[in-house]
Amino acid sequence: MLQKRSKTPSQTYFKHTVYGLRFLLKTEGLPYSYFHLPEIKREKKLPVVLSKAEVWSMLKHCPLLKHRILIGLLYGCGLRCLEVRSIRLADLDFDRKNLKVVQGNRYAESR
Repeated sequence: MLQKRSKTPSQTYFKHTVYGLRFLLKTEGLPYSYFHLPEIKREKKLPVVLSKAEVWSMLKHCPLLKHRILIGLLYGCGLRCLEVRSIRLADLDFDRKNLKVVQGNRYAESR
C-alpha cells in the first residue's frame, strides 16, 4: 500500500534544513543576509499540570513511603530526577523547612 505524501515538508525537516543552511553560512563566513532564511516559529504549548485529585491519587497508591517522598519532591518542589537522586540528609533543614538543591552530578562524584 502506498503512503500518501504531503506537499509540505514536516516541521522537523524544515528546522533541520534551516539550521543546516545557517551553519553553512557561519562556517563560510557569510552574513545571514546573504540569502533570506525564514524564521522558525516556536509553538507555545502550555505544560500539562496534574490536578490535586490526581496527585493525591498517585500518592495514595504508592505502597512504599520512599516512593511517596520521591513523587512529592519531583512534583511538589519541581525537581528533576537527578536533583532528587543527589539529595543528602545534610541538604535538609528541618528547623526552617528548607531543602538545599545542588546543581551538578554529585552522585557521580561520590562514586
